[in-house]
Amino acid sequence: MNGALIGNTTNFKGATKCYFLTGSGNTKYGTAVSEAELKTWSFAYKLNENTLDGGWKYNPDDYPSIGALTKPDWNLIGKETDEVYTGRKPSGDGISSPFKITNAVQLAWFAYAVNQGNTGYNAQIMNVIDLAGGDYAGTADQPLAWTPIGKTASTAYTGSCKSEGAQVIQIDNLSVNTAGEAGLFGFLAGSADISGIGIADASVTGDTAGAIAAQVTGNAVISKCYNRGNVSARGGADSYVGGIAGKVAGGGTIKDCYNMDSTITGSAAGHASYTGGIAGGVTEASAIVQSCYHANRTGGASGSVTSSGTAGSIVGMTASTVQSCYSDSSLAADTGAGVFLLKDSSNDELQKMTDTLNTVNGTEKMKADRVWYTTLSSEGTHGLPGWTAPVTVEVTLDPSAADAGNNVWGNAVVSGVPSGTLLRGIHQENSSSAKFSPTAVNTVKSNFSTYGTINAGKNLALSAGTGNQDISGVTGISLANPSTTVTDFSRLTLYNAAAYMDTAGRTILVDVSSGTTRYEIRAVIKPVTSKTVSLVFSLNPTIDLAPGMNRRSDSDDVSVSNENPYPIVGRISSVTTMDNKEAKLTPIAAALPGIDETKELDQAGVILGITGAKNTLETVIGSREYYYNPDSGGTWITYEMGSKDKFNFRYFMKYSPLYAGEEKTFGYEITYSASISTDDIAPGTVTVASESGGSGG
Repeated sequence: MNGALIGNTTNFKGATKCYFLTGSGNTKYGTAVSEAELKTWSFAYKLNENTLDGGWKYNPDDYPSIGALTKPDWNLIGKETDEVYTGRKPSGDGISSPFKITNAVQLAWFAYAVNQGNTGYNAQIMNVIDLAGGDYAGTADQPLAWTPIGKTASTAYTGSCKSEGAQVIQIDNLSVNTAGEAGLFGFLAGSADISGIGIADASVTGDTAGAIAAQVTGNAVISKCYNRGNVSARGGADSYVGGIAGKVAGGGTIKDCYNMDSTITGSAAGHASYTGGIAGGVTEASAIVQSCYHANRTGGASGSVTSSGTAGSIVGMTASTVQSCYSDSSLAADTGAGVFLLKDSSNDELQKMTDTLNTVNGTEKMKADRVWYTTLSSEGTHGLPGWTAPVTVEVTLDPSAADAGNNVWGNAVVSGVPSGTLLRGIHQENSSSAKFSPTAVNTVKSNFSTYGTINAGKNLALSAGTGNQDISGVTGISLANPSTTVTDFSRLTLYNAAAYMDTAGRTILVDVSSGTTRYEIRAVIKPVTSKTVSLVFSLNPTIDLAPGMNRRSDSDDVSVSNENPYPIVGRISSVTTMDNKEAKLTPIAAALPGIDETKELDQAGVILGITGAKNTLETVIGSREYYYNPDSGGTWITYEMGSKDKFNFRYFMKYSPLYAGEEKTFGYEITYSASISTDDIAPGTVTVASESGGSGG
């Protein structure tokens, strides 16, 4: 009786964990295995009951034999997946549909496929991947060795490899130790696009080494990636070692990345060594490193960047410009490299850092175009900027509704924000726009009619909920560690002064959190493009001249009232002689030698002035006299008035006493101008001054 495993089965109780070559005999006992599978490391591992101590060893291209089994590397697992265990491959075709990679084996196969020449394959990382290799005898302490994707210049990766959706997905326990290029990727070239990948608990060692990629060339881009692993130089050659990439050349770009709590070491005795928190070296002027940061949040050696040559917290050496990058340490190569010192002791510092990271070529990204957001200390970035967007709720507020007298203010219903949130911060979108300072509600109310346009535009107040909880007057709020509770956020109310003017409109962002969820209330404030200035004069004054008897005549008293809820400033100037009158009396300057009294009144010229009222209690001008000066382009007086204030004055005219003839009429058109004050003027405040800087007596 013939069988693949058993010939005579008398009294045979069965065979377990036994295998035979497919087609080699009776298949009643044992499991048939193809010749290709019999020659794999995975089959030898199976024979050993998934340990390294079972007595079977792997023989490449041959059957297992008695001996010790050693761990594979990921390249071997990828090769076996490609040639034998094809069911392990990810879904997708890598061209019209990216490979959807869900585990370490699929990622290893992808690396193998690229290194076999399929350099343009596209992939999408769907979830966290652990490269320790626990299914193949690997451990976190001794993970399987990784072969970089695009390991040589001839197989440089040119495709797109991104995380699924907007999330950034972590790859754990990456282990690379090789001469040449070391990293998750080796060479990136062409239009390679790597985004949304984080590396943690990694050990990457090579001559040109980076956790994400060794070399970034061509027009390749790495974005929204981070490193929390250790990267080091092998030590036997010139080295470029960086947290994200070793070397950036050509038109390569690293943007919107960070390196945190990792040790970057570039020691290469007798060789050049360039080490950076983001990139070891940027070797060409067209290469770009922008909007990145390096930080140590746990203390100790973790977070250090050292080199036997040149070290920089962002780049070790650069032939280009580092743009909008931050570091919490300052190293030799940072000098002149465009690296800002990372400060996070206040909301203003954290918000400025976030806004700067979102600024490219002088233009700040806003709304959904933003890449960076403030975070909580409980998040992976420990309160430093991250990429996870908050839940956004938008409302519109109308500042023109403000009426302090009736306690009416612009407000809007807020939906989708839970009660009991913690207040994180209030700031204005676009840090380069008009100044904004969150101000206590009562402060804005009490200065409703005092603020000029500058402070009215700067000092805005907000309250939350139907109980109008003041949220803009709270001190000590924290973006990273909030503690102030907002009881109710069903409504948002805006308080602004009467002089508020903003023709462009603006958006105020209110940041709150509930648990680990961040919310952003976008308060879009409507523009205020114009205001009416109401200035009331009591009468159209007249002056009767009596030459021969007098040298001066005065008008009746004039009252000027500011009927506005805001302060105003103005001028009385530009006197024009009226042509439709019988006489033309030309104003002259009130300067020596004065009026030539040898000439008749209509030839000598007249001096015009303003002084305090005669019949009304007057304390603003009093007895001071302000003269019109036609030689200075028509200057006379300026005035400032608080809301609902007024002042009284009268005109006077000095003239030659010589005149022989009949009674004639004369007149002037006088320009009065008024505008909302830029500076604060409290109600009850009125001042008058000579526009030329002095009075006439």
